[in-house]
Amino acid sequence: MNLLHEWLASNSFMPHGFCYQWNSALVWLHVVSDTLIALAYFSIPIALIHLVRKRRDIPFSWMFVCFGVFIAACGATHIMEVWTLWIPSYWLSGGVKVFTALASIPTAAALVRMVPQALNLPSPAAMTRFRSSG
Repeated sequence: MNLLHEWLASNSFMPHGFCYQWNSALVWLHVVSDTLIALAYFSIPIALIHLVRKRRDIPFSWMFVCFGVFIAACGATHIMEVWTLWIPSYWLSGGVKVFTALASIPTAAALVRMVPQALNLPSPAAMTRFRSSG
């Protein structure tokens, strides 16, 4: 319980809004842009999940799931940017960034390993020619 309290407590830090001198135009610039980025990031995994569920024949569907987790984690970092404008939960913000890093690194590594296999997949034109000749 102490660890959770420490992660959520402000520990006498000041919110980021102080760095912006509470300039409302600057604060709202960050609120709106980070919120819109987060909304876009959260919509992408929903679309990827929908795609993978509807098209069970997609090769490497697990990669779409990895991308979904990674992108949702990126969205969470933007939500934390908005949150810390008013509430200085910097430990929590750092924890969200650690989660994002833990989702990002394996996703990037898996993608690098998967690209040669994906390049060996037949193109749609080649599949059409194969179907036509059969």
